[in-house]
Amino acid sequence: MRSALALSVLVLVAGTAAAQPAITPPYEYGAQVSGDDRDIIEKGDIGPGRVIGGTIAASIIGFGVGQGIQGRYGERGWMFTVADSVSSMGMFTGLLAIAGGCSESSHCHVAYGLALGGAAVYLGSRVLQIIDAAVAPQAHNERYRAALARNPGYVHEAKVVPYLVPADRGGGGVAGLAMSF
Repeated sequence: MRSALALSVLVLVAGTAAAQPAITPPYEYGAQVSGDDRDIIEKGDIGPGRVIGGTIAASIIGFGVGQGIQGRYGERGWMFTVADSVSSMGMFTGLLAIAGGCSESSHCHVAYGLALGGAAVYLGSRVLQIIDAAVAPQAHNERYRAALARNPGYVHEAKVVPYLVPADRGGGGVAGLAMSF
């Protein structure tokens, strides 16, 4: 009898209880953030350590490594990787042809052209790479601050998504959690 009475009181209280107002989060749940703003905010601010490290790497290593350190490889770093690789191949091809001896005069002109053209493109690419690594982070940081000003209180939410992939043949499968934060 007591348990029935306790259960009925619990059901009565639970049925009439309403959700209590919670503390309002610092952002609105319905706020729309543009894709560009979201990308800039997710990349974050490029701090002075990454600017200095990226500039040093761009001047010593090249091949877009400095932009990769700054988190900007997808924007411009890949261009420097391509430019440095292609110009290095041209330069070394020309140098190897010159070192192998020139039997025909036209062959020597092509070899010298490859070597000098490749060296010029490589040098130009490296100079632009160093300038980009030193100057472009400031523009990125300005875009980052402007995106934050347009979207005050934007919070990157961590996501945990379960997945289950059945096997192609037989039984079983793969299950796990995909996390991003």
